[in-house]
Amino acid sequence: DRAGVNYAAFSRQSHRCQHECGTCLRNQPLQFWREDKKAAMEGKPGQHFLNNFISVNDQTILQNVSSGQVVMKAPYYEHYQSHIIIELKADHIDIITDKSEGQITEVYIDATSNKVTIIKVVITNMGLAVDYFGVDFANCSYPLGPSDFDKPSRDEIPPQHRMTYTATISTPLSHRHIDCNIALYNMDQELVAQRHITIERGERCMCMWHCQCVCYNNPRPGLLCSPLSTKDYNRAGFAGQLPVKTGSNCSTFFLVLQGLLWFFFFLLLLGLIKALLGLCITYVALWGLWYVMTDEARSLCCYMEPNLSCYPLVRDNDGFPIHPCTYTRSVHFLPWFSEFVLNIFFFICFARACLCNSLPRKASSIMIPDNYGMRHHGSPGCSARCGPSSPCYSVCSKRRRYRLSAGAEAQIDSDPLFLKG
Repeated sequence: DRAGVNYAAFSRQSHRCQHECGTCLRNQPLQFWREDKKAAMEGKPGQHFLNNFISVNDQTILQNVSSGQVVMKAPYYEHYQSHIIIELKADHIDIITDKSEGQITEVYIDATSNKVTIIKVVITNMGLAVDYFGVDFANCSYPLGPSDFDKPSRDEIPPQHRMTYTATISTPLSHRHIDCNIALYNMDQELVAQRHITIERGERCMCMWHCQCVCYNNPRPGLLCSPLSTKDYNRAGFAGQLPVKTGSNCSTFFLVLQGLLWFFFFLLLLGLIKALLGLCITYVALWGLWYVMTDEARSLCCYMEPNLSCYPLVRDNDGFPIHPCTYTRSVHFLPWFSEFVLNIFFFICFARACLCNSLPRKASSIMIPDNYGMRHHGSPGCSARCGPSSPCYSVCSKRRRYRLSAGAEAQIDSDPLFLKG
């Protein structure tokens, strides 16, 4: 008389005839189903089937394909404790020491108020276990007055996490500049780290990472980082050496130098454009060269152009060679390659010449001796092209001496070769 017993099992029992009729084969599944059906029709919960206790869906019965094992999956929302065995390799196990590893990472000092000074200290737990730390002032050059750190307060910091400690000094500072130390203690009152800070009355200061304390009104431009010494760096709780500087320090000198370099490249670009245009346009090639190469222009002995080789050299009243027909400074006085290279660096040389000429110096005048044009230039090219047998000799020999000035005439340099006629 058990639930689930079928008729075959009932017929094979030895004492089946000893029971009264109607007292056997009770608690059968069909009877349970009828009872739960009747309870559901009456609005009462059933007592036998699974759907009366848990939520049943299509995925409640699962079967393992490989082993053929059938299991039932059902949600469970009550508290349950499981025992899990985890196996790890020995090289994945780290030994956690009981040594406190604290770090004074950042310090912010706000002393702009005449009544209250606020100091915030950021502490980092560099260890691998939860630890308790306390912060206090130590070795101050002048007393700070009552603050929240008079008695170290301990707080729990998880591993590799930070916590900010705030100290409020409710009395005015006795001195304008106060040097002090921030001390970090563990739960056993052992000193873990220590860092020097600077308190300036009426200013905001900060001590960041590996940098010394700096204030906003620092005489140096900007909040530049002055690295701590290795000893102070390790004393503050940082391990190893100071970080390697990878970025450039954008100081005033660096910015000025960078600006000068960009200006230099800009002048080179303009000079390159002038040199390329000067290969086709004579006016562009010669523009400004008289001002930069004064001595070279005045020392010209004869015209370098083939079409002007038969003419005697004509100069203006400043001693510069000019065109014999137009009386303008449109003649070349340098070889084409030297002229091309000079034009590339022209604007740099022009700026230098302007700077040198702007410096105070004694006034000087250009003195051209009377026999300046009578000096023998000794130019084989001129004599070869304008010799007595040359067709242009008769034209050249008829030239006379002129001087070009405001209201004056041009001066022609007479070569002794031309004076023979």
